Order: sequence, then structure tokens, then C-alpha cells
Amino acid sequence: MLLRLLKYPEKDLLVSTMPFMQVDGSVRIYHSEPWEETRGFDFYITDFAGTPEIENDDLYSHPDVEVNCLYWGTVAWDGLRHMWMGDEQTDNENYLYCVPVSKQIQVFTALKELMAKRDVTDY
Repeated sequence: MLLRLLKYPEKDLLVSTMPFMQVDGSVRIYHSEPWEETRGFDFYITDFAGTPEIENDDLYSHPDVEVNCLYWGTVAWDGLRHMWMGDEQTDNENYLYCVPVSKQIQVFTALKELMAKRDVTDY
């Protein structure tokens, strides 16, 4: 799916307009601004799938970059509680696209760092 067309599920929000944390060269965690009342946030994690051409070291630099959804969900005041694998838009809904375990560890480590920045306790 083209990143520029990807919408956050159940919201009228383009994923590409959300701030992001770069996990490694191919994985990004897009996230909403913290919710004022609870410090929670929405997240959408993408993995690079392809592009017509790579213009530089940034795999996401081309306007027609294609991505797969690894996970998306919500972090509430009490930590990561609501998470889905894949997305209907990237044709892998409820299907775990198995990136290497080391990459998944990086993703969850980065997500935990983001939670700490937002002062969300992981019980």
C-alpha cells in the first residue's frame, strides 16, 4: 500500500501526517500526539515494502513508497493494551508478517521508549 494513501484504522487520519520514530532503516512507528487527559496515544507501525526507486539512504524518501503494516493500536494510561496485527489496507489484516525476531524486539523496545517519553506506566 502506498504510504501517502494509508489511513489510520477507524479514523480519518493519514498515517503519513503523524509524527514518527525511526526504528531502523525499514521500520517506523507513527504515533499521535499524547492525549491530554491520559497521556495515551495511537500508533501505527510500518515496514518498508518497496519503491519505484531509492533516491538516497532513506527508504521512505520517495513519494510512492509502499509499506506493510506490522502492528497498530492504542497505548493508554496503563500501557500497551490494544494492538492489532496487520491492516486490511495493506492486505495482511490479522496476519503476522514475520519480520526477523531481532527487528520485532527493536520495534517493541522503541515503542516502550515512546511510552516512557509520554510518561505512560507499563504495569
